[in-house]
Amino acid sequence: MLPRTGTSGAVEWAYVALLDGPVEEVLQRLRTSVFRSGNWVDDTPSPASAQAADDEPVLGDDLPGGPPTCSILDTVAGVSTRPAPCSVSPLTERQLREMFGTTLPSARAVEQWLAGVEITTLREPDQGFYVVADAGWDLRVYVAGSSRDV
Repeated sequence: MLPRTGTSGAVEWAYVALLDGPVEEVLQRLRTSVFRSGNWVDDTPSPASAQAADDEPVLGDDLPGGPPTCSILDTVAGVSTRPAPCSVSPLTERQLREMFGTTLPSARAVEQWLAGVEITTLREPDQGFYVVADAGWDLRVYVAGSSRDV
């Protein structure tokens, strides 16, 4: 969906996936897919791009502060309930109602909104958020965030 450079200079990124399990598991699958595809900034050595023996990115075992990958790989801390460095957290019910008029927006509404929103207005660089959306026949999770400028 992205990346793009926001007005703050941070690189913004977004992904979408079928919500077929807990958000933490979906996040890990997205991170593994991005890691294997090589679709990230390789500024190694980077804690966020650490590789486990089975070719999967390490989640939660690395310390924040390494060079950014400008991708979902920078979410080394995983999912949190509130905005926190190197993690993604859900938008609040209030934010969802203000932006979409509902707590379960349509996938189309989220895609249109993501195309125009400046992610750093919702989260600081090195943080992300997710939105669960109704795709009509299933649920999707949209994960977006921004990474420090490399």
